[in-house]
Amino acid sequence: MSDKQAKQFNHRGHALPDSAAVASNSGRSIKSQEQFKQYLSNYRFERDPFSDAGASGLFFAGGGRKEAVESLLHYSRYGSTPVFLTGHIGCGKTTTLKALISELESDVDVAVVPALLMVTPRQFFIAIAKGFGAESMVDGDMDLAAITQQLLALFKDNAISDRQSFLCIDNIQDLPNDVVSALFELLSLADGDLGVLLVGELAATATLEAAAEQSDLLLNRIELATFDQQDVSAYVKYRLDAVGYSGEFPLTEMQLRALTYRSQGSLSQVHSVARSMLIAGMDNVKNERSPFPVTHLLVLIFLTLLIVIGWRHEKTAEVIAEPEPIVLEPAVLTKAEPLQINATADTTPVDTEVVDAAIVNESTSSVGNMPNDRTAAEVKTALKALAADAAKITATSTDTNAAASDSLLLPVQIDEPTANTQAEVLDVAEPAVLGDVTEAIMPQEVKTHSAHKRLMAWPQVGYALQIFGTHNAKRAKQLVEQYFGEADLLFYETRHNGRAWYVVVNGPYTGRESAKLSIEQLPEGLQRLRPWPRNIASIQADIRRFGAAVAADQ
Repeated sequence: MSDKQAKQFNHRGHALPDSAAVASNSGRSIKSQEQFKQYLSNYRFERDPFSDAGASGLFFAGGGRKEAVESLLHYSRYGSTPVFLTGHIGCGKTTTLKALISELESDVDVAVVPALLMVTPRQFFIAIAKGFGAESMVDGDMDLAAITQQLLALFKDNAISDRQSFLCIDNIQDLPNDVVSALFELLSLADGDLGVLLVGELAATATLEAAAEQSDLLLNRIELATFDQQDVSAYVKYRLDAVGYSGEFPLTEMQLRALTYRSQGSLSQVHSVARSMLIAGMDNVKNERSPFPVTHLLVLIFLTLLIVIGWRHEKTAEVIAEPEPIVLEPAVLTKAEPLQINATADTTPVDTEVVDAAIVNESTSSVGNMPNDRTAAEVKTALKALAADAAKITATSTDTNAAASDSLLLPVQIDEPTANTQAEVLDVAEPAVLGDVTEAIMPQEVKTHSAHKRLMAWPQVGYALQIFGTHNAKRAKQLVEQYFGEADLLFYETRHNGRAWYVVVNGPYTGRESAKLSIEQLPEGLQRLRPWPRNIASIQADIRRFGAAVAADQ
């Protein structure tokens, strides 16, 4: 660069001195720093919400990102074909990859290898060995074939030890074509012992599909969707909440529409444009922390003093009334007249049978309320005592009213309880017999035994179409019943993350090509589920592992 090009000029075209250029740059830097500090202070941010510096673990689950991670977890556990995660530039592919790695289970050995330009297949395979921590198995003098054999042995040992080998390659578009071909050949030789996730831009799709077809493999592609206005709004709110912002949402609908248009699906553009919009709108920010209301406090104190003074004044001015004198009045003497009881003699003959029946009923009810361990002799003694007390009361009443009445109280004869009466009295109700204890009815589980037998009878060398996978057995059963008569579907049960996982499959087919061709013959609703060919041997291995897990639980 010449001296003329390095110099700066003013608005008249005159060259500025070097010191003026340095001063101008430093002035802009200081001004931007002051503006950035004011930006953090006005919005009361702990840090810049649109910068990942000093923050870790941030992952926005909206915009289909959470569903993408769940699909990748499913492929890493049960898939035997490579998966290509792609999307527009800056849409968050690397962030999604980090979220996937953080949720992998402990029985998965994962290696993340970045793609580099101008790398050879041998150098890239050595980097794969280092990613799995097996650099000691690879010698610097080995050729590509020897390194390939060492990697295959490593993958086989992990499979024997019930561990999975999972390879993740970021920026796959930077790899040369010969390295991509060698990678797919390694995946084909691994025969299901290695899972591969390729992350890159859409431009690498054609190269990867050609390499997969050359190695007779199927490439599954997951494309991250571009954020719409609603997703952009939710993402900005997520970033603001991450720094503890509690004020009103600072962007308007028009600003969100402009932000969506200018970002074009790039999160870095969302960060830059949103930060500029917030800095431009700092003057419109309402201060959430209003000053302390000193005036209101003074008014409240003054009113309180007025109420207290008025209350004390009323209390001191209150006149105490003199008590009225106590007047003693003479007591009025009244003569108590004797109480006269006139008893009229009832000459009507008393029916002794009615009296006996009443006594028997009374004794029965009295005995019924007594404890059940009384004998017949004790009951008879109690009845005699009651009859004696009744006779004393009757005699006393008769002596008191002898002058007023000449009638005689007929003696009441109490019959002793008969043997039948005693039997009725001593008859104790038997305790109620409790019902038989019945075992609680266990909830019925989804019956997949017949499907398991049918799948185990399929030939291992064949292929099937995996249609759908879910934790909800009802959804899997409804899918099978929905397309009954249109497609031969069945589902089996396995385990995923310690929970039941139901997989709907269709088949069998003689080979991979016939399975791929049969996708076009499925109903349109099933084709939208993006079924993919899967060898029957891996399905039977899932069923055997599920049987072993169930046996261990029992």
